[in-house]
Amino acid sequence: MSAGSFSGSLLEVQVDKVRLFREQTSNSLHQTGKLPSQTIAIGVPIALCGRATFCGQPCDGSQVHVFSGNDAFEFFTPKGLDIAGFVLSEHDLRGSLTDEETESVMRSLANPHLRLVHRSAADQLRRIFADVYEVVSSSPECISDSVRVASMARDLRSAVVATLTYGHSNGME
Repeated sequence: MSAGSFSGSLLEVQVDKVRLFREQTSNSLHQTGKLPSQTIAIGVPIALCGRATFCGQPCDGSQVHVFSGNDAFEFFTPKGLDIAGFVLSEHDLRGSLTDEETESVMRSLANPHLRLVHRSAADQLRRIFADVYEVVSSSPECISDSVRVASMARDLRSAVVATLTYGHSNGME
């Protein structure tokens, strides 16, 4: 969408049943797509400067992006996007929710949308992403340590659950 040469990267790490990704792009982009069925992804901007829209809603980097395997998404990104994400199955997410949380949270994930969250929840997602990515990058052998991997995956799911439980849709449910 913007002029000039493009540079970008997509980094992915699999920790048990949670996939982490980090997407960095130099130019403004129009992205569309759809996750596999029964999959949920949460994106938390690390840097989002300029005009952006997610599924028709303006975003300024203070919201998290909820991607659903039930419906397609459309994302107009500004130059210099840097976003971290967490991808997991609906089944694994359900297993991390209490009975009370399951109905409201799962219903709210039917469609992609922006979710207003407390700054501390978004910061926690960014922090846990950075921590896990650093551990896996600096010590790739840790992926064969099932106890460590299970602990990291549990921490990742807990951070996602905390964000989804206490966040509110930005009119996109």
